Amino acid sequence: MYQMLPDYVTDLRDMNEAENILTDEQWTDYLNQLYHITFKPGAKDRDKEVVHASAAKKAEAFLKALKLWKEEWDILGPLGRV
Repeated sequence: MYQMLPDYVTDLRDMNEAENILTDEQWTDYLNQLYHITFKPGAKDRDKEVVHASAAKKAEAFLKALKLWKEEWDILGPLGRV
């Protein structure tokens, strides 16, 4: 029997598992990154945007918080933040 590899970009459950390894300091950076990534001008509730962030946005914030993100890895593509 074999195990499936985690799919952090599309599966929120896999991202939840990844979040569990963050230290308190990394959590702070992760949340700051997630707020930045999910920012929508004029949004009434920024917390809601973060709570409902996609797995792809969480994966990007996670990698940025760990200083592993490379800009050429634009997971969301040119329209991902519209």
